[in-house]
Amino acid sequence: MLVSNAGARSDFFRAPGQAARGAPGQVCSAAATTARSVLRTRRLRDRWFGGELFRDPAWDILLDLYAAAELGRKISVSSACGASGVPAATALRVLAKLEKKGAIVRVPDDADGRTVHLELTPETLEKMTQLLARLAASGSN
Repeated sequence: MLVSNAGARSDFFRAPGQAARGAPGQVCSAAATTARSVLRTRRLRDRWFGGELFRDPAWDILLDLYAAAELGRKISVSSACGASGVPAATALRVLAKLEKKGAIVRVPDDADGRTVHLELTPETLEKMTQLLARLAASGSN
């Protein structure tokens, strides 16, 4: 699911609504870099002001899944709960909402039937790519 960095800069300057570079359902490396930067900024802000003021577990989970997709990493349910920054019970409710909305899917692990991984749906992957590319183009995190 990895798109080469070649031409990634031009992704930031495409017209609104124009598809991201690469095949549909693929991650844009430059957008994934922005996702990781946003996550780092959020964690830094949490350390300075306390996480309870700025909680947005659904967004944190989506960013984590997007960044992981670029690296080809699989994210377990427990890992996603940790990335959310909220208690596990709350994170599980958020995951259920994201799944119900069609933003994520659960994928059983081929090697270990007890483990379930989470992935962004192709539609969510494309929306994240578009949004993160626009964030990067504007210089916002």
